[in-house]
Amino acid sequence: MPAVSNRRDRGVTLVELMISMALMGLVVAIVAATLGLAQRTTNRIESSSNAIDAARLVSATLDRELRSAVCIKEPVPNQPAPRNVLTFQTVASPGAGITYEIVGDTVTRTENGISRTVIDNVGSTTTAFAQLMTPLRTVVVDIPIQSANGGEFHMQTTVAGRNAWGQC
Repeated sequence: MPAVSNRRDRGVTLVELMISMALMGLVVAIVAATLGLAQRTTNRIESSSNAIDAARLVSATLDRELRSAVCIKEPVPNQPAPRNVLTFQTVASPGAGITYEIVGDTVTRTENGISRTVIDNVGSTTTAFAQLMTPLRTVVVDIPIQSANGGEFHMQTTVAGRNAWGQC
């Protein structure tokens, strides 16, 4: 007598196999797209964070150097013309002094004829540096920074209170 075959014992049909492979392919595609989006988002956030960190470092360095300045050559106090150059002398840097300048999309720092880039991806500006004569001399810095994700933020700092600053 022949053995009676039960449906459970027959295995999987080719149609069932193709449907399960198509569903698995769809799930893998959705997971891969989600992971790719998460990676791109992470890269954008990281590039923005790097730009902010670089701006904070420049701001802290500039603030520290300005507080030790003995005179400021550029910009001239209350000058209405836009300025992208800040030149000053400190006790530690007599002579030519220290110059911060925006050229193109970079901020460069020059001391004793040696220039180095301190920050890249600077936005368009003509009013990065200003010196105001209020009751106290004040230097205002406002530099737009472009992040890699297309956004822009402003590195802003104000250093005030140095009546010792004069023209170099």
